[in-house]
Amino acid sequence: MKSYTIVYLFNPDFEASIGMLREKQGHPALVDCFPAHLTIKRRFDLVTHEEEKKLIDIVGIFKAQRVGIKFDEVIKLGDVVALKTKEEKVIRMHGYFLNSLKMLGVDPSKYESNDYLPHITLWRGIELKQLPKIEELHLPSCETKKLCLYEIDPTSNRAFAKKIVCVSAQ
Repeated sequence: MKSYTIVYLFNPDFEASIGMLREKQGHPALVDCFPAHLTIKRRFDLVTHEEEKKLIDIVGIFKAQRVGIKFDEVIKLGDVVALKTKEEKVIRMHGYFLNSLKMLGVDPSKYESNDYLPHITLWRGIELKQLPKIEELHLPSCETKKLCLYEIDPTSNRAFAKKIVCVSAQ
């Protein structure tokens, strides 16, 4: 069994801003072992190589759109501080991949609740007395550039993220 995630990668200016924000809080530049990203579909597991091949096809034919993302608020998700978005195109995309995984016979909700929203993890495992307000972060505009499927390390070590396939946003 292997674990995966589906993410959107960003324009370089926004990615750099997230890196600086993380460093400013005294947190490592990267939370996981891949760049700042918007998690569209949180971790899920595939058992067979055949499932992986079908999912690669699904991601490969997906018409990824460039999306300007507005982040609504800073939230706490367990040990994670994240930027949450309610961008309708992104939420529909999350639903598309949930349905695609169900068609493959995969339980897509095993690692996420029904109220899951796509987000960017800012910090993991640090305590903040108070969450910053979104306007206090002074983030530049954000546009998605690639939709990617990654195989990920499911342990708390997060030791690897192997890019399986990416589709450029148009």
